[in-house]
Amino acid sequence: MPRPSRRNIPADQLAQARAHHAALMDALAQRSLYACRLAVAEEKRDKTLAEMDAAIVGARHDLTVAELRLVSLIGVEAASEMTGTAAVELRRAMKDAN
Repeated sequence: MPRPSRRNIPADQLAQARAHHAALMDALAQRSLYACRLAVAEEKRDKTLAEMDAAIVGARHDLTVAELRLVSLIGVEAASEMTGTAAVELRRAMKDAN
């Protein structure tokens, strides 16, 4: 095990070393802070995207139900013409619903 040096370190070198150490610690603390902020922002984004995805799935389902109701009342071709939804999509929705 090395023995500690008994040489006196000049005060200005000690002050420089302490200032450098303080700057390193400050930079590390700043990095940690921004890493935490990034993690929180990413978590919030993920939650928001999941909520929006669920809302889109629900809205698509509601639209499909409304289109199927319209198809049952007036038929595929008329519903397609009226809504602009391709007849193929309406038939596929009817098939998937059964």
